Amino acid sequence: MMTPEELLTRLSSTRFAGRPHVVLERSGGAAVAVQLAPDEARDAWLEARALTDATGRWPVAITTWPMKEPSWEAAVADILSPAAHAGDDRPSVEAILKSAATLDLDAALAELEGNDWEEWLAETPDGDLKWAASAMAYWFDPSPKQPTAMVFLPSPHPWASVAYEPWYAEDAGTPAPVLVALLERWNETYGAEPMAHWGTMLQLRVDRPPTSLDAARALAREQLLVAPCTALLPGTHPERHAEALMQVTTWFLHERP
Repeated sequence: MMTPEELLTRLSSTRFAGRPHVVLERSGGAAVAVQLAPDEARDAWLEARALTDATGRWPVAITTWPMKEPSWEAAVADILSPAAHAGDDRPSVEAILKSAATLDLDAALAELEGNDWEEWLAETPDGDLKWAASAMAYWFDPSPKQPTAMVFLPSPHPWASVAYEPWYAEDAGTPAPVLVALLERWNETYGAEPMAHWGTMLQLRVDRPPTSLDAARALAREQLLVAPCTALLPGTHPERHAEALMQVTTWFLHERP
């Protein structure tokens, strides 16, 4: 893995050259955040992703809501602080990743399944598939007032992104190791790669969408147990969500207060 200094030298021939940046020391190593214009995050990620084999660092775009900190650097540091979203008692990055590696993921997911899930499944699966697919393929662009950055994590693993920055699904009751293990499973099974982590939203691209309805239903269950807002907010039934997963090559996962 490149050191922060080596990374910045490598970025000198890319769109990231000469931009404001900050090195963020965390329990899992030093991340490097480089300033982005909010509307370039998707294209910038593709460029950063192409460098991963050389840098050894997974890139992910991040943002926060309208500026509360006195500077862009302070705002970005706050996003990736250990206490962001999840409180001061959040385990270290190393502890989260270690726990995820030995987790019985299916047992952990079963603990999240309750009466609300059964009632949701029992509803009539009406709704338009085209609408469900468009909701899943949605890309969020931060506003010009939102401090935005490309973070080069001190890990080559895409699933580590939710260990370094808490996703709101963690605040809503899903332990961080479960989210890490899920992203690893989705990466291995579907080639899912986190592109952007917007705090309450994850944007992923997917190389190998599910090809059978049974596989899509199992994937839909995993997604909606940890992030029910993904389907509840657009009004999508889990069955339509599953069908949409067979058609799209990007995922928009959402969990919010």
